[in-house]
Formats: sequence, structure tokens, C-alpha cells
Amino acid sequence: MDVLKMDATEYWEDFMRRNNINHANFDTWAFSDRPNSSDMLAEMVVKGQKTAYSSWFNFYDADQVVPTAGDYRMVLKQKAIRPVSFN
Repeated sequence: MDVLKMDATEYWEDFMRRNNINHANFDTWAFSDRPNSSDMLAEMVVKGQKTAYSSWFNFYDADQVVPTAGDYRMVLKQKAIRPVSFN
């Protein structure tokens, strides 16, 4: 299966199957709303240069899910809108 042609759901299902994971929930996001910055940071994740991310709790709206240990987040590149990593 060509991961460059998958959408986020297909990529997630392939990831679960290849890693023998039964986890129904995942979230997709990009680092910023500026494509150049977002893509640069996503590439750093792929290369292993960026291994962590944090955000301020007070920035979350009441209806947003706050990330917790064990959650899966799929990092997207803005320009390609393709998954690059899970964390």
C-alpha cells in the first residue's frame, strides 16, 4: 500500500494493522497554520530531530480534547495534507 496516496483514516488503519494495535481513537493536526513552518516542523519529526511538543492547557476550548498519555496524534504536513508520523 502506498502511504503517500492514503488519507488519514487509511493510514491509521494501516498503522494499527502493522503494529497489532486496537485503538479506535486518533487525532490529526499540524504544528501551525503557516504551511512552511508546519512542514519544516513535520520534517523534523520524521528525521527524529523533534521528539516532543507541548501546549498551554488554558488555550484549549471547553469542547476540545486535551491530549493524555497513551493517545495517538497524527502529524500532518500542510502542503500535502498527508500523515508523516504518530506520537
